[in-house]
Amino acid sequence: MIQKVKVQNSENLEQSIPLLIEMLDIRIGLETRALKLAIPNMTESDFARARNILALCGANELPHGWSLLNFQFHMCLYESCGRPKLLELIEETATSFGHLSRARVSFVTGRQIPHAEHIEMLTACEARNIGLAVSLLEQHIEHTQRALIELHEQ
Repeated sequence: MIQKVKVQNSENLEQSIPLLIEMLDIRIGLETRALKLAIPNMTESDFARARNILALCGANELPHGWSLLNFQFHMCLYESCGRPKLLELIEETATSFGHLSRARVSFVTGRQIPHAEHIEMLTACEARNIGLAVSLLEQHIEHTQRALIELHEQ
């Protein structure tokens, strides 16, 4: 199904950037669909859990921690979609290039802009503004793609 990409060091990451960019395209397709389906089913406890994850992310100083919390936040947003196979594919795609490369990607993108984007996405979800939330999610993942492209061009 989803091929795992082992990235152990920066040289391997450099060689894997085109594949990572393509994997992010796949994430856009899967995750925007899941978010669109999830928002009408989200409860106050879903929003509270997402806010708690964002608070932890804001307090975390390590890229590895950002990466794990980022994944938890995204999955929290999608869990109410009611499509277990879709969630499984999202998880496989998001974790397919390994935790070391996810932490490196988190380091490259930084914390402040993605964190602000997460807050905006959550606010749109709470307002039940599906179009805005989906658009913000797509822009958020594209921001990561642009950061990887810039890294690749250096």
